[in-house]
Amino acid sequence: MPQKITAVVFDCDGTLISSQLGILKAIQKLMTEYLKRNVSLSEVQQKYSANMEVLAERFGMNLEDSDIFSWAKKRWAELIGEGRSRYQAFEGISSLLQTLNARGVEIYVWTGGDRASTRDTLIRLDLMKYVLDMRCFDDCTPKPHPQGLAELTPHIQDKKEIIVIGDSTTDIQGALQYGAHAFAALWDPYAKKDELKGAGAEELVQTPEEFLDKMAKL
Repeated sequence: MPQKITAVVFDCDGTLISSQLGILKAIQKLMTEYLKRNVSLSEVQQKYSANMEVLAERFGMNLEDSDIFSWAKKRWAELIGEGRSRYQAFEGISSLLQTLNARGVEIYVWTGGDRASTRDTLIRLDLMKYVLDMRCFDDCTPKPHPQGLAELTPHIQDKKEIIVIGDSTTDIQGALQYGAHAFAALWDPYAKKDELKGAGAEELVQTPEEFLDKMAKL
């Protein structure tokens, strides 16, 4: 049976690596510094969005101000980088990437993290060797805008040969805008099944092993 899927584009945080608590704490520090008041973790959880523009708006941060945007972008990369040494790959991820690679499937990463710390983490976890290319927060227009997907897979004419898998609504929205298959990864305990389903996820995947089964049925 011929392989129907040419490429799989993975989100990183919450999909390849377990990092959501670290991200929430980074947001907590960022907003505490910006607002000059103590921002609690519960407030961050209440206002959280994977869409950086929505998140900023909820905290009253004006990203249209170039000075604020430059500071936030630089500080965000620093805060995320500080926590990445503690991140670990989800169980089954290494085997999944190895299997896809052996089958000749192109593997990409599309993330809201910065390039330097994302690359360092994937190298440390021995996952970068499977990744052909990445698009990160500091490379292109952030998710859910599909610019990153377009830059990663311009050579694939039929977008239905591409699966995008992630744990946030922005992953799903970006995949659908691009015309690719949109899979929701639910193995992170922070993943919100109802929101992902509401965003239009084509498949809800409980484990990395199940992903291969779902992919084979396309």
